[in-house]
Amino acid sequence: MRSILFLLISLFSFSVAATPVGWSTNYIESLAAAQTNGRPVLLYFTASWCGPCKLMARSTLVDSNVLRSLAAYEKAAIDIDESAKITADHKVQAVPTFLILAGSSIEVERTTGFVGPEEFGAWLKEGIVRTVEKLAERKIVTAKLAEIVTLLESGESEKQLRGVEMISELSSDGLQELNLPRLFRELAKQNPRPVLHALEGSKLAVRIDAANALREVLGNDFDIDPWASKALRSETVALWRERVENPSRNSSALP
Repeated sequence: MRSILFLLISLFSFSVAATPVGWSTNYIESLAAAQTNGRPVLLYFTASWCGPCKLMARSTLVDSNVLRSLAAYEKAAIDIDESAKITADHKVQAVPTFLILAGSSIEVERTTGFVGPEEFGAWLKEGIVRTVEKLAERKIVTAKLAEIVTLLESGESEKQLRGVEMISELSSDGLQELNLPRLFRELAKQNPRPVLHALEGSKLAVRIDAANALREVLGNDFDIDPWASKALRSETVALWRERVENPSRNSSALP
């Protein structure tokens, strides 16, 4: 009986990745702690079968200089076999992978594969610097998003046009946070002109959202192709702008 129990315990211990001393295994609690104390989060994606992970555990992760740098982080070790969804959410495809998050959700840096103590310690220190920069960038983006929403919801055409122009300055992450489909749909119901203006912009994703919103509001005969050349888009936007500003005019001139 004792031998069977020992075997079961041994099998279980080898099936779950070893957690470094001082690291949490609770992803949610680590993110919450970071929100409270303002520290960046260091996620360590590992597995019981990962040779480089075991090598780092014996060398890099117990190095005195590395331990001092690690003290600045909320640390969570994630077993990829036990936490498939978290692994997929962070697009981790190999182990070991270390991921630094700012504000518990903004990816700052990542590194994959074995990293020696000196290089890893330098990476951790650089991560602190990059975290401060990312949070500063985030503050600017948040303010810009709020300004765009205020302009689009102002009810004043000129301000709405300015809001649309500011959208073109956003990164892809900013565009995702803005929820353009909803904003464009509501704006198109009140005033289609600024949404038409978005179709002349350089970002395809913005043009697609604008075209979909206008088609929903103006009907299926709305025919501006967001993939068309700029010249063709500008021509058809001018025709549709005339149509929405003068709805009583004959629409036969439209393409």
